[in-house]
Amino acid sequence: MTASSTVTKKNPQNREKRVSREQETWDNIDIHDLDINIDDGNVGPLPHIEPQPGMAQRWMRTITNGEYDAKNVAKMQNKHWRKRSVESIPANIAAPIDHIEALGETIGASGMVLVERPLAIHEKYSSHVREANQAQREAVDRSLFQTKAAGDTGFGVPHAVEDKTVAKKIAMPVDD
Repeated sequence: MTASSTVTKKNPQNREKRVSREQETWDNIDIHDLDINIDDGNVGPLPHIEPQPGMAQRWMRTITNGEYDAKNVAKMQNKHWRKRSVESIPANIAAPIDHIEALGETIGASGMVLVERPLAIHEKYSSHVREANQAQREAVDRSLFQTKAAGDTGFGVPHAVEDKTVAKKIAMPVDD
């Protein structure tokens, strides 16, 4: 049983909307009507699929070294990422459908699965990451630019700077 036949059995109203293998061949596509934007930066091994309104999405690793990566999947699920439903993809998007034993039918390819979470939750996590990064930058600056006492080692501005250079005027010998 193929993934596309599973989709149509689960959701029969999408039967007319889904593109069959015969319909998506190059012979049936008018290449002169295609609007392709190569400069958008979304070229790569994984397809670019627009997120649903109000949702943030990304690709999640599910396989590493040929084995299911349960640790990464659990970590991502604890951060409120959930697999994107196959039925939520528009009919004109050719998304790769995969079956992963622990997750079921997913949008995925090469051990990656498309996941999403609400924007409100995503903004909270993003804000936390930005604050942690800023705290690290400030800690580095404090460490690098703090005043050091005499004899202290490490980075920083020395407590007292002494200039021991003395300028001397030396008479140069005159040529004969």
